[in-house]
Amino acid sequence: ILGCRFSVEGCNANDDFEQYFDSRFGNCFSFNAAGSTERTLSRGTALFGFGLELYLPKPVSNMSFADTLGAVVFVHNRSVRASLADLSVEVAPGYQTNIAVSRTWSRRQPRPYSACVERVLDTYDSNNNAYMRAFRLHRMPYSQKNCLNFCYQKQFYEKHGCYVVMFPSFEPESNRSMCSHYWLILTSMFSYSGFLRNSYRECLPDCPLE
Repeated sequence: ILGCRFSVEGCNANDDFEQYFDSRFGNCFSFNAAGSTERTLSRGTALFGFGLELYLPKPVSNMSFADTLGAVVFVHNRSVRASLADLSVEVAPGYQTNIAVSRTWSRRQPRPYSACVERVLDTYDSNNNAYMRAFRLHRMPYSQKNCLNFCYQKQFYEKHGCYVVMFPSFEPESNRSMCSHYWLILTSMFSYSGFLRNSYRECLPDCPLE
């Protein structure tokens, strides 16, 4: 990160970002992540938004397996970490890229008036629900999307005997073996698409809408 701007103020690459490594995307930087001081905007447009200047070098080794160059931008809720389930924008080096987003909040009455459940982690018994245990294990706030990701991880593990590092593990990672074969990682990407189309319905009884 060469430069950073939030609204009309500067931001610091060391203090304002959470850095972590992703097996697919490499070095990742999360701005305004959970646990940091919440940053908000009162005006739109590029001038008053969030701006980054990135250094995106070419691999210096001929042994690199990278077939693309650039950055991938995820815009997501600050309480969760970006995953393959989120929509992303690919940014090419050498160009300026502008991204505009909007957000709409809707709130429903809880059961029996809708399928929503208030305070899911308090309502569901974590002793009988592996996904609720996973939220407590990772100290994550509940969301149906992440619950479905836990469910996919569990289904993939039961079929292939390893977990996919692109998705959070539903149990302590020390108890699980990571998928290291490249074909298994590719398989996980294709099977996740099928999961989102059909198989996710099997998980809905254990993953209520919050």
